[in-house]
Amino acid sequence: MPTASTCGWPTTRLRMDSLRVYSTGNEPLLVHGTVDFARPDQIAVDMSLAATNYELINARRQTGAVAYGRAYVDCNARLRGTLDNMRLMGNVKVLSATDLTYVLTDSPLSADDPLAGLVEFVDFTDTVRIEAPTERPRPQNINIFMGLQIEDAAQLHCLLSADGTNYVDLEGGGDLTMTYSPERDLQLNGRYTVTSGTLKYTMMVIPLREFVIHSGSYVEFRGPVMNPYLSLSATERVTTTITQNDKPRSVAFDVGMDISQTLDNMGLEFTIEAPEDMTVQNELASMSTEQRGRVAVTMLATGMYITDSGSLTSGGLSTQNALNAFLQSQISNITSKALKTIDLSMGVEQGTSATGATTTDYSFRFAKRFWGNRISVIVGGRVSTGEDATNTGQSLIDNVSIEYRLDKSATRYVTVFYDKDRESLLDGEVMEMGAALVLRRKSNRLGELFLFKSR
Repeated sequence: MPTASTCGWPTTRLRMDSLRVYSTGNEPLLVHGTVDFARPDQIAVDMSLAATNYELINARRQTGAVAYGRAYVDCNARLRGTLDNMRLMGNVKVLSATDLTYVLTDSPLSADDPLAGLVEFVDFTDTVRIEAPTERPRPQNINIFMGLQIEDAAQLHCLLSADGTNYVDLEGGGDLTMTYSPERDLQLNGRYTVTSGTLKYTMMVIPLREFVIHSGSYVEFRGPVMNPYLSLSATERVTTTITQNDKPRSVAFDVGMDISQTLDNMGLEFTIEAPEDMTVQNELASMSTEQRGRVAVTMLATGMYITDSGSLTSGGLSTQNALNAFLQSQISNITSKALKTIDLSMGVEQGTSATGATTTDYSFRFAKRFWGNRISVIVGGRVSTGEDATNTGQSLIDNVSIEYRLDKSATRYVTVFYDKDRESLLDGEVMEMGAALVLRRKSNRLGELFLFKSR
């Protein structure tokens, strides 16, 4: 508690020993130091700030809010100087229990209709939503130099549209440096590396799609906070039917996009691969980057594989594939609006069986995190329709996995899984179930994988 010296002279210094400052959590922020009032025009401050598992942010989503969620940090900093010339230095670690959402109001990735708002009818007598502008005082002279460390299991979400249908979910970490001065404003330097993530995005031609962000993608800050350098790769698995030598067959494609350059001058390149079919993959490899981009955009928009050369491996126009692509986009749009707190995706795919009969697969995937993102539950399934479709009462759910994180650094996991949708070259369709211990480590050399002691 604050204490002061008791002597014959007037007290000019306030000393704080273990002053506890609480936010919405149970852990306090400990403040040690002094405040010197010897000169009222230049009050001097010398404080040390320390906290462990401190709940820095706990805000629910509200109308007009640009950020909400929970943020837990470990803090060790020192604040020195006068009220008009402050200096803050230290380190802040963002813990793995963090789950923050940021609404990006002005972005080059905006998915809104460009014609929206062209004509609007406004009732000027309605003053419910009119808010008086407020001016916030700007510090005269404050300098900040903070080390920012983000643990790998921290969850960061960025909404690209106001309704939440287009978003980016990231799980990852990194080491950054945050500086602030009146001359240069807020600066951020360092790299945030993605461990896993999801991108749901729609354009004028391409319907709502869900892409999986590849591990190793990163966002690098080189000064301005709102203009980082991007290196993100995301793909989606799309299965369609192609015809070769008058025989149809199903081919799985990995279609996606590569985002590069800075946020203000973003580079976007569409990619497509067929990793399980060498004939189609060789055809894609012989195309130029521009040709592959057109094929990728066509598949994302229609669900069909159409090339400029019109080769035999081209699937051609198919009303059924186009209808399935439209139906899948509408299902994703409905589930995104109705179940914003649950990751539920549904898909419709048309394929060809070994006998040449046409089948239609309806798939779903449910994912949810519990207990501060330490427990992850994933349930998926598939139902097939057609002449050769063989569905039993137990085939509705094909895979179930429950993952529990053992440590805060997101390096050790225990997984219990059941997977029926497995193919073996010798045994055909097999079923796998069991438990596993998963170890994840970042290393620059192979030998570092076997070093379990901290340096």
